[in-house]
Amino acid sequence: MFRIKEILKEKGLTQLELASMLGVSPQYISGVIREVVSVSVSALGRIAAALNVPVASLFSDYTQTTDSLVCPSCGARLKLVVE
Repeated sequence: MFRIKEILKEKGLTQLELASMLGVSPQYISGVIREVVSVSVSALGRIAAALNVPVASLFSDYTQTTDSLVCPSCGARLKLVVE
């Protein structure tokens, strides 16, 4: 369900480093990755922020689209159209 381990690998980070960034135990991060501990939406938000990724990208069914982007000023999703 979660892609946290994959994202850590992509970013060259370890579970220990993520745990340190979040101020939690490495065992907690391991449990989240193995899906043996419950994780709150708030905790997922903190994990995503620490990894500098959208929360949705933490889930295995996440697909990134290239036909839109988010305006950094107002946060609106803008659809890209090729003419």
